[in-house]
Amino acid sequence: MSKKGKSRKKPRLPEEQDLDTFEFRPTGLNLKWTKDLITVFDGYRIHRCYDLTFIERAIGEGQMPRSFVDQWRFIRTILHRFAAVSPKIPGVMEKYKRRQVVRFVTLVLLTIAVPLMVATFVFSITAIAP
Repeated sequence: MSKKGKSRKKPRLPEEQDLDTFEFRPTGLNLKWTKDLITVFDGYRIHRCYDLTFIERAIGEGQMPRSFVDQWRFIRTILHRFAAVSPKIPGVMEKYKRRQVVRFVTLVLLTIAVPLMVATFVFSITAIAP
């Protein structure tokens, strides 16, 4: 018998660890990675979720120190939990939709207003010129 597809392994979940006892030890990280990680952590804190594949790729290529790789699985689960919290907050989705409408209306108004202002300025200069 042949297999129709590759068997997929379930990803191992990290051991349950208490967030209060977790201590992040970023030993061996260079300044660029430290800056990128601070941006990611702060972004998740304010519910602006970033794509984490650049970190996963760096871990796969061996660019990250072993001390960070050991802690990354726990950190990643915490970040995913942070990302899942915002839609559950009452009223967030309605405000998000309202913000999208305001952004769209602003874009439409600017798309119309800027060419009109430029055209008015150009035609006023040609009317003044002898």
